[in-house]
Amino acid sequence: MQQQPDISAYANTFAQHGALTLSNLLPEDLVKALQDDFDNLDWVLQVKDYSQSHRLEVPVKDIKNRNNLIEVLYSHQHTIDLNNLFYIRLAVASEDLQTDALNQASKFFNSDNFINTCKNIVKMPDITQTWLEATCYDKGCFLGNHRDDHHPDNRVAFVYNLSRNWKIDWGGLLMIENTPGQQPLIVPPMTNSLSMFRIPVNHTVTSVSQAATEHRYSITGWLRP
Repeated sequence: MQQQPDISAYANTFAQHGALTLSNLLPEDLVKALQDDFDNLDWVLQVKDYSQSHRLEVPVKDIKNRNNLIEVLYSHQHTIDLNNLFYIRLAVASEDLQTDALNQASKFFNSDNFINTCKNIVKMPDITQTWLEATCYDKGCFLGNHRDDHHPDNRVAFVYNLSRNWKIDWGGLLMIENTPGQQPLIVPPMTNSLSMFRIPVNHTVTSVSQAATEHRYSITGWLRP
């Protein structure tokens, strides 16, 4: 992290709300390099419903109109339940993130400094590593309500935002339901910010508006033992 963080204040916030957002995480030149790399990744469209274990995956390079990704659901044979969609998003797995900037980011998120800082904030001493992937939400993309407890090693989820000039009315908002019956915590995807939250907790990413002229880019993942 660029400045010495106030760990005690961050830890108190996380303990109280189960979530925390850190700003200005990485140097601006690395942020710009990451954004440029995201523009050129070999994105894969992923679509999944709540009831099925498999998902539809289509390379974006094979999609004629990226501005209407939903068309893919009607132009490809699949068994996805369109009345019970879990998510529509673009993603690239961690093993395919092999650019210089993404390697730097991966090293940062697995560095002793980052891991130890996170351990002290969330008070989970068994955390030793992160699992990462790149995600992109274009027009019509969203992520439905879920808890991230599908993997037993997931301790804390995080989203590092790389969107350019994102407007709140474009959607793509992270909504975290920490307390049942109360309003969720709403987090816009502001550039160079990282939001982390404890698992399990219900959360979602709202649909990206057709008015959006930028991509909602992020590095997402989990802190694990």
